[in-house]
Amino acid sequence: PGEKANDKIIILEDTDGDGRADKSTVFADGLYLPTGIELADGGCYVAQSPDVFFFKDTDGNDVADVKEVALTGFGIEDSHHSISAWRRGPGGWIYFQEGIFLHTQVETQYGVVRNFNGGVYQFNPRTQELRMFVRGTGGNPWGHVFDRWGQSFMVNNPRVVYLSSGSGASDSSKGAFSLISTEKQCGGDLATGMHLPEEIRGQLLTCRFKSRTVIRYEFTEDGAGFSANVLPPLIASKHPNFRPVDCKVGPDGAIYVADWYNSIINHAQHDFRDPRRDHEHGRIWRITHKDRPLVEKPALVGEPLGALLEQLKSPNAWTRHQARKELSERDPEEVLEASEAWVSTLNPAEPGYDGHLVEAMWACQNVECPSEAILKKVLSAKDGHARSAGARIIRYWHEALPDPVGMIATLARDPFPRARMEAVLSAGFIPSAESFVAALNVLDHDQDRFIDAALSQTVQALEPHWQPKLTNGELAFNKPEH
Repeated sequence: PGEKANDKIIILEDTDGDGRADKSTVFADGLYLPTGIELADGGCYVAQSPDVFFFKDTDGNDVADVKEVALTGFGIEDSHHSISAWRRGPGGWIYFQEGIFLHTQVETQYGVVRNFNGGVYQFNPRTQELRMFVRGTGGNPWGHVFDRWGQSFMVNNPRVVYLSSGSGASDSSKGAFSLISTEKQCGGDLATGMHLPEEIRGQLLTCRFKSRTVIRYEFTEDGAGFSANVLPPLIASKHPNFRPVDCKVGPDGAIYVADWYNSIINHAQHDFRDPRRDHEHGRIWRITHKDRPLVEKPALVGEPLGALLEQLKSPNAWTRHQARKELSERDPEEVLEASEAWVSTLNPAEPGYDGHLVEAMWACQNVECPSEAILKKVLSAKDGHARSAGARIIRYWHEALPDPVGMIATLARDPFPRARMEAVLSAGFIPSAESFVAALNVLDHDQDRFIDAALSQTVQALEPHWQPKLTNGELAFNKPEH
């Protein structure tokens, strides 16, 4: 009481390339418990419940001189559950999460978004639209990662949750599945990139702050979804102050671990003013492979569109992610035209061709310019993972597509179960009885819990459209058994 809040956002730089930060710049100060940050629009969005701020440096001195309130109305009942774990998704939306007990009511130009007891939000920085991605996740949702094909996983202390199957258009809180429940943990990233050894790539790295380890999980394909197994830790320490709370793969391919450096961490057992709490120290560890070269710094800022699109072929996820971000801040029509032209030059026999198509599709989504031409190529890809990514984007692009229902009808019969699941989920966003009928084609294949959950959400979301026609005998199903 009586103190003026002065939490900060700090830019740490390694200016001489020796792997250690040697420059520190306060980008913004005067903050009160900021809990999330993500780059977009030439600046960054910052969570500070009940608000989301937008900060931007316009004169090149790395100090924010623009501060705007982008959104307000997020829950404030419990700061350690408030909007956090911010991640920019492959399509350009920013995702962040909220935990149990909180009530949120955010007024936007598209309408009011309300939520209670946990959920994952998605925010479009280009259009300023806010949506619920998944509702009712509860708990302590302290981490969010996207795999190579855009599938979402959440670290929801102490569980690892598969989110995608619960991202339908209904208000149902069912459909996100806990893959494994172990120990309290937060933050995290997928191990990706050429610097890290192949045997750990694709694994989830997350931080067990109580047992002082950065643990590993492996995901295994399981029908339309996944299963998960816990693996030995990447790093562990007996030091009483080692408290890893987040880890990310950096631009050089190294793993960076944020260490809270505190002997007392819990809010229940100890007083907030306990003198043993350390308010002054923190560490960031950098973990590299001794025998593998680091990733060279890519040229991205100010590069021509063609060069940026070529970076979408990079085997390093960080490079592709930043290339998409750079593309998102260019002229939309020029990005659309360049992306379609780039796709026409790709060789279908080239390794990674289907992944390149998906990246081009996401580049168009980042600038809000749907490309039917690229989407059709994605939906014809040999790899079912690519087709599932294409099926998901229909939920965002359906108004610009000439026959989204026809696409759903075909994808709902796709031989790859995840493509069927994503088609059923996207159907719920197309407000018509015909979309419901198309989604029911999924019944012609084997079901699993992930597809069942997706279909339940779509049935509920489209009920105002199919129920009157069914009652009046006007609903034509593709098969009598549907």
